[in-house]
Amino acid sequence: MAENSPQFVKARYIGQHVVQLPPSVRRYYNIAGTRRTKLTLEQGDTLMMPAQEILGQSLLFDPKAQRPPLYLGTGKRVLPEHAGLDDDALSLLGYEHHQGRPDFELVADDAARASNAAPAAADTPLAPPTISSSTESDAAQPMRAMGG
Repeated sequence: MAENSPQFVKARYIGQHVVQLPPSVRRYYNIAGTRRTKLTLEQGDTLMMPAQEILGQSLLFDPKAQRPPLYLGTGKRVLPEHAGLDDDALSLLGYEHHQGRPDFELVADDAARASNAAPAAADTPLAPPTISSSTESDAAQPMRAMGG
């Protein structure tokens, strides 16, 4: 399940090649909040990017494919009852973790806020998902039916 509106974070381009931003996809903004007019990115350039693109995202699928997937949030997330399970066990339960873009990094002040959403080390305990009250009833129903 997708979020109603994407959250944006401050990101720095760390890729090795100059890239052209597609003008028809969306409007681009600098980290200061001003509209970006230059549509090329060079190493070190900063801009606002959707959090999912930078931090990745987590989904939980019903292994029996009888319920819609549950969007858990940005970064690597699991439900509290599954915290501490290894990646193989999580995969068997239907978890799918998507990595963020390797050619971007969070700018320092957003990196501190995102530390709960994206653990720095593989052995760091996984954070429970943050489900807003506006989506809790929709998001929690498939998991209750799955026994979660």
